[in-house]
Formats: sequence, structure tokens, C-alpha cells
Amino acid sequence: MEVLKKVLQESKENKWPYPKTFEAIKNAGVTSYTVHFEGYYSSTYTGSFGSYEEKGMEGYQPLTASKSFSQEGLRQAVIDHAVKQSHYLDFLKDATDSGATHYVVDMDKRTVTYYNLDESASYQEHVPQMA
Repeated sequence: MEVLKKVLQESKENKWPYPKTFEAIKNAGVTSYTVHFEGYYSSTYTGSFGSYEEKGMEGYQPLTASKSFSQEGLRQAVIDHAVKQSHYLDFLKDATDSGATHYVVDMDKRTVTYYNLDESASYQEHVPQMA
């Protein structure tokens, strides 16, 4: 778990691109993690070490998700974050504007699945390999 904590801190301090962060936390033993970002911010990592939760995030302000879920809005938010390198907090705002409240990352499948509150709607993206 200490390795994971160190990786998370370093990735934030050095503003790593997501594929690099993904590979580093996978190598730290994470098999999946869930991030909740509506109303509060929490990341729960699970893996060979058990589970580890990070609560809160610097600069985070509580967000309220739209009642309507937009896969296209989420797709665009992901593109803006990856290509235009929008700030992660802006990405979360765009995600809630598109109806998402949380996402689940499967390290083996290399997927990020965004959900609405009751998980009746979802949108999935594949995490690219590091170049």
C-alpha cells in the first residue's frame, strides 16, 4: 500500500498523463478502483494489498450531476481531458454535466466505465497503452 501512496503522490506532483499513472498504479498491485465525484470526492483502490481509500482532493468543490446521461458528452469530456489536457477538476465538472457520478477502472481489461447514480446508464472507454 505504501508503494501505491507514493505513486499517487508522485503522479499528482508531476502531473503525469493518465496512461502513465494507470501503468504505475497497476504495477503497484491495483486491480481496480472506483472514483466518486458527485457531492464528495473519494477514490477507493483494491488489489493485492487489500483496499485503500483517498478522501477529498485539493481544489474540489461539490458537484451535482445532470439528471440526463449523455454518452456523447462524456466522450467529449474524455477527449478534452486527454487531447487538450484539460484540468482534472474541469473534467469532473464536464462529467457531472453529462450525468456521471462515478467511474470504475478495471486494470486488467484496461477500461474506465462512467456511471450515473443508480448505474442504469454507462459509458466505457479503453485506456491506451503507453507509447
